[in-house]
Amino acid sequence: MKHISEFLVDQGVAAGNTRLTPTPADGKSAKVTYHSSCHLRAAGVSQAPRYLLTSVADLEFVEMQDADRCAGGTGTHMVKNYETSQKIFQRKKRAIQESGAQVVATSCPACMIQLKDGLCGIAEVKHIAQVMRGHPIRK
Repeated sequence: MKHISEFLVDQGVAAGNTRLTPTPADGKSAKVTYHSSCHLRAAGVSQAPRYLLTSVADLEFVEMQDADRCAGGTGTHMVKNYETSQKIFQRKKRAIQESGAQVVATSCPACMIQLKDGLCGIAEVKHIAQVMRGHPIRK
């Protein structure tokens, strides 16, 4: 079993002679950062998502500080311990704001909920598959 980012890299993005085809909506590059989910990091997947995001010509990938730190969602923790969850999230929120990213990509539905809840109006939160949609690999 592979994460979608690993699959896409294996399909040729990493070959060096293929890049993702840009499809800019307005001709401007969007700044995107990546939040590494705890479970995906534990599975050893951390570079493939970043590689994909840096391979898209109409995206400007910016690494946020503490990208590998938990956002505080941790499954049901955000429901059972909302106050604590939000305290943990504040560090992540600052890092995202300081990165200047308009889009935060991640690979975890629980992280997406936590990020969307705390970043309302600050940055758009998308699964990496949503970010990559519309950026097909040129053969």
